[in-house]
Amino acid sequence: MSKRLQKILVTVSVLILVAFFGCAAFQEAVTPAYIEPDAIKYADVNVPTFTPWTSLWDAKYKVDRWMDLRHKEVQLDLVRKIEDDDLRYTFLKDVEATHIRSAEELRQNLFSPEGPLGLLIPTILGGTLGALLIPRPGDRKRIAELEKVNGKNNNV
Repeated sequence: MSKRLQKILVTVSVLILVAFFGCAAFQEAVTPAYIEPDAIKYADVNVPTFTPWTSLWDAKYKVDRWMDLRHKEVQLDLVRKIEDDDLRYTFLKDVEATHIRSAEELRQNLFSPEGPLGLLIPTILGGTLGALLIPRPGDRKRIAELEKVNGKNNNV
């Protein structure tokens, strides 16, 4: 072998070794890595795979980073939904409490002893019972007259 060919081979070998051992990107590009198909779907990224193998670089810099981004988006969306639900719950709970209070006040006003139903119902019941069960002083004479008239009609 000529000296010049040896220098070229040594130089190329050194460059290949430096690239192979020193360049992490080259190492990651040639190192195979298994990626779960569900992880690729979750990351929603296009990765060249060889059923389901790909390079370490794709696994680290495409799938892993996009999975982290997707996870953050989902978590922030859930936090926003929780905040929205909390605001809506608080608003509706306050409105409902207001309606319940006004209904309780109406109930107290209607059924209190000074309220319309509190005065009306005992008055109606008392008046009805009094009219039906307690005879008036002139009622006994009328009942006797009615019995005489009914007695004559029955005997005829």
